[in-house]
Amino acid sequence: MKTVNTNIKNNELYIGKHSLKALALKYKTPLMVYDEEGVKTKIKLIKESFSSKKLKTKIIYASKAFIAPHLVDILNEEGLCADATSISDFELLEKANFPMERVFFQGNNKTEEEIKLALKLKINAFIVDSFSELKLIEKLAKTKVDTYFRINPYVKIDAHKHIQTANLDSKFGEGIDNAIWDDIIDFYNNSTHVVLKGLQVHLGSQIKEIDPYLEAIDKIAEFKKKLETKLKYKIKAFDLGGGFGVKYLKEDSKFPLKEGLKTIIKKLEELDFEIVAIEPGRSIVGTEAVTIYQCLKLKQSRYYNYCLVDGGMADNIRPALYDAKYSFACVNNVVSQEKEKYQVVGKFCESGDILGKDITLSKLKENDYIVTYTTGAYCYAMSSNYNGALRPAVLFVSSKGVKEVIRRETVEDYLAVFNFKGDK
Repeated sequence: MKTVNTNIKNNELYIGKHSLKALALKYKTPLMVYDEEGVKTKIKLIKESFSSKKLKTKIIYASKAFIAPHLVDILNEEGLCADATSISDFELLEKANFPMERVFFQGNNKTEEEIKLALKLKINAFIVDSFSELKLIEKLAKTKVDTYFRINPYVKIDAHKHIQTANLDSKFGEGIDNAIWDDIIDFYNNSTHVVLKGLQVHLGSQIKEIDPYLEAIDKIAEFKKKLETKLKYKIKAFDLGGGFGVKYLKEDSKFPLKEGLKTIIKKLEELDFEIVAIEPGRSIVGTEAVTIYQCLKLKQSRYYNYCLVDGGMADNIRPALYDAKYSFACVNNVVSQEKEKYQVVGKFCESGDILGKDITLSKLKENDYIVTYTTGAYCYAMSSNYNGALRPAVLFVSSKGVKEVIRRETVEDYLAVFNFKGDK
């Protein structure tokens, strides 16, 4: 929920020494604020917990959660790997001087243009999603290319259907029982360029329990033996994916990172692999950011009190997509004897533009600032220009100061992609 360094001074919210109200006044709202030291604390916890004396471990940051050059610098300093899913991701990572030998190419429908760029950049490995994709990589490659093949192990998780990725109907990977595996192994055996370095799974997001991961490991261990009876060489690596759940509400459970990752490592050490990897994203940045809004208007109906904020589904689509729930607070009046229950709604032309239902807050006044906790993952990354909205600024704050890592989008930015009458 709250970032590592969130605190209250004079009944106002701070991250470390930084007043959220002061940041909102200076940088305008909506505004996303990351606790940089909190992000580093999560990275340290994961590195310490997912370590082994028997196996080489890799932590591959899931860039889809949130990416920006300053965060890339942190990942690089901490020795993490990163994934990419598009040309834009590759260009951002390269421009931020991230080592390409620590980049993995994700995605279930890689284009020829994207594959050519990844080959040119000499990335660490492709995470291959289908036999068709494997054949395209072989066709385009000119030298040896390491690949991990994504397998759907059919492991059920307790999460919203839209974030389950190992069901029977999942679009990701090749099913563990698919007859096509004989053809895939024959292809690898006769390939000039592609090498089956590893196997990969990703069960979905917001997984709170350890058991689904252990079930997946057992299934992959048996499947690896089956593949290697026909493959001419050993499969060295296994990538377990990510999806480690975080808390959005006080009553939520979360994945026990320290104990869970230690249990997973212990299980993996029993298997015949040399390299093991995980792909944390939300578990690094999710709880370590907040979004600040201004309550522009208050409206009361017969049934509800509405707090109308200056953002909404364009900067946080998750409530509309997944019925995601969030925790809120009044930035400039955190604790009060006077409380009200509000529908926190956005400014966009959709009935689904509701950030929070029946949210109890200190009694609000118009122009108060409110904060949504745990917006570090899949908020800015999924933001849009719906209704002509401009994407918010993103700050990283620490004991060293404030860094504007993404500036607020301007009207000029928005208009730049359009062709107007008279344009050449």
